[in-house]
Amino acid sequence: MAAVTVGGRYLWGTLHPRDGEACQPAIPGKDYEAANPRGLQGDLRRDSYFKGGEEYTIAENATFTVPEGITLIIEPGTRVRFGRGARMIVEGTLLACGRSNRRILFTADTTSGQPGFWTGIEFRKAHRDTVIGYATIEFAGRDNHAALWVEATDLQIEDLKFSGNQWYALSLDPDSFPRLRPPFVVENGPMGWEIRGGVLNKSREWAGAHPFIVNGVVEVGERATLTIQAGTWIRFQRNSALRVVGRLNAQGTINEHLIPLHF
Repeated sequence: MAAVTVGGRYLWGTLHPRDGEACQPAIPGKDYEAANPRGLQGDLRRDSYFKGGEEYTIAENATFTVPEGITLIIEPGTRVRFGRGARMIVEGTLLACGRSNRRILFTADTTSGQPGFWTGIEFRKAHRDTVIGYATIEFAGRDNHAALWVEATDLQIEDLKFSGNQWYALSLDPDSFPRLRPPFVVENGPMGWEIRGGVLNKSREWAGAHPFIVNGVVEVGERATLTIQAGTWIRFQRNSALRVVGRLNAQGTINEHLIPLHF
């Protein structure tokens, strides 16, 4: 396993910005309920919102879930604090878009910064309208869990700062294809977007100024095509591989090579 080093500063964008407009803060409707600000855990029962400028806490070692069919709005300027070992899971819709001067903060519920204090935010088959933007995520990564962990979700990720997290800032299964809108400031380690092992069943493209870290065996399925754009960095964790059953389109140029690295 690679050593974890917290430090360094990388400003990442993408060579090929995804479709979609810049996120805008959502406004709760009349049927939305103000969420309880303290000790959140379990399933959110109805469409709710975190009020801008207020502070909310997730209980220690708890899982706070936005279930399928439910929407949570987090307004600009909100601070969400996670107890030791806590996590958030989104299976419904999360609309968490701050502003450049009123960013949303996801952080540890402690007086001192500690990498890996809480676990992270997971998106599991969440609604495509899900967005997280103009936010800072810090001190997550417990048990080598990415700050943002994505499974079968094509959410929008925009203008995020990752600071003091113990593991990767972003972890994706092969079939997830988030709409990335830079910039992304990463001040933690290890660096890169993690691609977990699994089968890629849909045609996808890897491109960007950030390294893709393959962690496990990624198989390009029989009906899928993986396109790797020129200039893209692909790194492999120990015992990891890319297995192509379908099609691989990976062609560099004279000025922009594909750069596969192993560690």
